[in-house]
Amino acid sequence: MPRPVCRWCGSFDLAPERVSGRATLYSWTRTFKAFHPYFVDKIPYVLATVTLAEQDGLQLQTNLVDVAEADVAIGMELEVDFRELTPGYVIPVFRPAVAA
Repeated sequence: MPRPVCRWCGSFDLAPERVSGRATLYSWTRTFKAFHPYFVDKIPYVLATVTLAEQDGLQLQTNLVDVAEADVAIGMELEVDFRELTPGYVIPVFRPAVAA
């Protein structure tokens, strides 16, 4: 959850910064509850914690998409995608990274 202070150094000098959209899978679970109408026909789906490439420990809770549960593995390389839940409400999700 965003906070007005850095949890590592205690600084209040925080600002948005662009990131690459690359991440690795830190943790995941499968859920059977739709917390938004968009997800009702997607149950079960994979919730994940990803570590962004820019900083160790910089993590984000998100959904994994375009991957079979059997292929999900801690440490897998991911890339961001965006899904529109309702008009004007877009969330970042992650999918397996395309090999360069």
